[in-house]
Amino acid sequence: MRLDCEKLALVDAELAGFIFSLAGLQPVCRTLLQVNGEVLRELVATPSFKLQRAWRVLARQQFKWLPANSAGSLKPVFVITPALVGLAIVLHNQIALRSNNYNNESELITFHDRALLKSLPVPCSTSDILSFDLLLSPYCQLLRTETGLIESDSFSSDLLNFSHFTSLKHLDLTLPRPLARIAAEYLAHWPKRKSEKDEGEWWDRVDKILQHQGLAAALRNAWLELPENRFSCLGLGVLLEEIRRRGQNDHLILSFFEAYEFTQKIARTEPGTEPLCLLDMIAGQLAAAGDSLSGRRLNQVGNEYFLKFRALLEIIAERGGVPGEFRHLSYDFCFKRLLPLVAMATITGGQRLEQPTSVKFSEVKFS
Repeated sequence: MRLDCEKLALVDAELAGFIFSLAGLQPVCRTLLQVNGEVLRELVATPSFKLQRAWRVLARQQFKWLPANSAGSLKPVFVITPALVGLAIVLHNQIALRSNNYNNESELITFHDRALLKSLPVPCSTSDILSFDLLLSPYCQLLRTETGLIESDSFSSDLLNFSHFTSLKHLDLTLPRPLARIAAEYLAHWPKRKSEKDEGEWWDRVDKILQHQGLAAALRNAWLELPENRFSCLGLGVLLEEIRRRGQNDHLILSFFEAYEFTQKIARTEPGTEPLCLLDMIAGQLAAAGDSLSGRRLNQVGNEYFLKFRALLEIIAERGGVPGEFRHLSYDFCFKRLLPLVAMATITGGQRLEQPTSVKFSEVKFS
């Protein structure tokens, strides 16, 4: 079948404009795009000068947020692949559909995009992970401004969870299925889910990401910027506790909470601001009388938020205090603010409760 050069030129021009707009973090889409494998390959092999320049502009952003000297010898490069172009097409169409200007074509385009997304390989190399995240992050910002949680938007959830790295950066928007299943082990009210066959593979990919110093540092920084809603606190709490149980991640967890406490202190000293303290809100929710439906719901939500700090408390209990090298994790934060909430919470399950231990939270001493 002969490739329609006119159609290719139109797709090339529209895609170039879209990529330029992504670099400016304000996505612009003028029409819908339908492509096949041949078009994707041509967009990679023979892109126009404008499309090449658009990719270069976007690529310059790749290392802006990656901590200096953190990638070691694994210096990732921005590689334009059919998979990357395919993801750009899917994102372009989904952003265009959100404008409500294409209601008659919504079903057909979404069917096309689902099939295209399903055909794309999951990003595994550091270069692919960073490149895919460059495309997905502006879409995540758009979702934050428009809808917040995307529980009812299954395709947006699939898009975010397509890249494990990106989904872990944006836990305030969607809860990956493996984390949602584990949440039921800690929260009695959380719906129980069956383990899925690819869950082990999901954790293997997450472990590889966390083993990369630069990607792990970028995730930690992203978690500090997360809006503190139910999804982000619950999801991050489950993730941190699970990687703590798997071992070799205590430093990442402690460094995150050290930076978290420091940023909270900075926020409280900014003139003209009175930030809502998450721990005060949790205390109020956990203290609500549970003899009414509204009171029980407040208790449940309080436990969901408090789960964020579970891994930190487990490490403190296991070690008998905060490790001395984390000087910004203060006695006030860990023992005067967090520890009193333990007696109020009703979080169940977990390694400490499953296995006998001689260490109790009430006996922990500050080091």
